[in-house]
Amino acid sequence: MITGRFYGLVTIIGEVTPNSDLFQVRHYNRASQKFDGREETVYIPQVIPDINGVYPSTTRKITESPLNSSGWYIYGELNREAIFTVRAIAPRALFQLQPQQIISGLTAKDYIHNRYWQNIKQKSKSNRFISKANI
Repeated sequence: MITGRFYGLVTIIGEVTPNSDLFQVRHYNRASQKFDGREETVYIPQVIPDINGVYPSTTRKITESPLNSSGWYIYGELNREAIFTVRAIAPRALFQLQPQQIISGLTAKDYIHNRYWQNIKQKSKSNRFISKANI
């Protein structure tokens, strides 16, 4: 679920201070089509762990993520200190329509039901593919 009145497309430069929830970001510039827009400090609160103590997501090492180069959509609103508070974050790469691979026929069915789930411990990765199968 996407939440928040405002959104932006940014790349994350780094934490303002170590182990902080404040991050320095650089906005996407439509004119240059690069991340050379204005810089801003945003607040990305730590996610609450689930009943088993597992964090469903984290900002730890987010600047090292291969997804950072294509940017993040951040959704949220300004807090009382007028700092943008991120309520939802999504990697831009997942919304781009260029697949990394095209899989068809029975191979697609096998990929979705078996191979796609084999390496689930791999962190900071995404995969976009088109399936041409009658599943």
